[in-house]
Amino acid sequence: QGRWRLAFMASSSSVMSVPRSLGPWLFQLAWLCCAESAVATAIGITKAPLVAEARKRSGKSNALLSWLEAGGGFTDRRVKMRRGGHRGRGVFAEAPIRKGELLIWLPEKLMLGRRRSLRLSEQQAGALVDSCMAELASAEQTWMVKGMFAFLPRIIETSAALALEALRGGQSSFHPYIALLPPRCPPGLALARRWERLWARGSPGAWTDVYLHAAEMSIERLLEGHGVGKDLQKWALCMVHSRSFTRDAKESLMWPILDALNHNYGHGATAAHWEQRPGGEHEQDWDSYLAFGGARGPGLPKGAGTGITAKRDLSPGEEIVISYGDRSSFELRALYGFEPAGPSSGETAPMATFGLPAPAGAPSLASAVLQEQLSSLGCVVDEEGLRTIKALDMLAPGQGGDATLRAQLRCMRLWLRGGKVQNESLPWEELDAPLLDSLFQTCDSLATRWVRSVALLYPQSSLFAAAARRETQQAERCAGAARDALGAARMRKK
Repeated sequence: QGRWRLAFMASSSSVMSVPRSLGPWLFQLAWLCCAESAVATAIGITKAPLVAEARKRSGKSNALLSWLEAGGGFTDRRVKMRRGGHRGRGVFAEAPIRKGELLIWLPEKLMLGRRRSLRLSEQQAGALVDSCMAELASAEQTWMVKGMFAFLPRIIETSAALALEALRGGQSSFHPYIALLPPRCPPGLALARRWERLWARGSPGAWTDVYLHAAEMSIERLLEGHGVGKDLQKWALCMVHSRSFTRDAKESLMWPILDALNHNYGHGATAAHWEQRPGGEHEQDWDSYLAFGGARGPGLPKGAGTGITAKRDLSPGEEIVISYGDRSSFELRALYGFEPAGPSSGETAPMATFGLPAPAGAPSLASAVLQEQLSSLGCVVDEEGLRTIKALDMLAPGQGGDATLRAQLRCMRLWLRGGKVQNESLPWEELDAPLLDSLFQTCDSLATRWVRSVALLYPQSSLFAAAARRETQQAERCAGAARDALGAARMRKK
């Protein structure tokens, strides 16, 4: 502070020597310029390093684009990677883009995935998952993360492959891509202080720390003898956790350039994922579009690969974002290193996945007729899946009320009524009371646990405080909506 004051006083004295005859406007301009220069000098900011860094990154971006084109991929010239908005770096439209146009294409051969020579055996993978599930049993979170933990071995294997490629430096065929990756982990659990990780273990989001700790221990064992230090192992895990894509729930892959796309949940996404398989089959997530061609883009690329298309017409300056899936605020902060800006900015995240207790006297799912009815509505046909509540967003504008609960509980209502109700708009009845009471009790308990977790955070400015408070709000609104619906069901009986 003393250095800042001395520099500022020196500059202000030089401003005082400016003749008043130059006019008030010139005097004010000189004051502002000198004061800005003094502050910049005092805190060590000069333009030269910033310009140099910008040019360096621009050079790396150009090298990456050249690498992509040489490998058979492309990016539309109207698309540019740059800084902008509250998310930092991202991918933006620089000119008008029409819905359905193919914007980025990445051939299969440019994807970075696990190596055949560096994989966990089935026994090792099974033991890893079992140990994690056992550790989470006391926290009653095994059911909610079973699928994610089953995929953990693939995350570890891809992280090991990335670490080895990074170790090769310029000799790696992926060097243009790796050189542009962030040099540090994003601000999540990987960078958290020890007390914050201990806090996470005691919170309703305990599974995130168990997940990360298991990955850290496993990659160290997998890379033993390969000369990869712990810092590089940690960095590789962070990159794969926060930037990789899954395919068929069997592979974890790094998709250069596509992983620069930022996240916006649900309808906020402006781009859709397109994938073409070796046999010519294609798959589209989130939306269905007509075949490419003509004014819609450069035509369908040949060979296996993946890319993105515009979900709607885009204007110059709009960011091109995709959805990372049903990730809660706490999961995004813990494993991805960011969280949504909030409902006021049109960005929300759903409530963390949770499960309801097994209902007493529920009809058997062995009935072929009931299974067919559930499948026809897109419902799962196993009890654990039916009791799992996913993507419940109680904070999004226009949501969070009775209609949201109806949509979420549609499959459970159908199951518990033996297939006798298929219309989610059917008013709540006394038959729904046990289900609604179970939802109220579960959400109310979650809200209480999150409140206690937030109270334990010190200081309140902790990296995870905002995400934890959002989870609290989601759970509180869920409990409130369930209580109101339960009251309506009981009033209807009267």
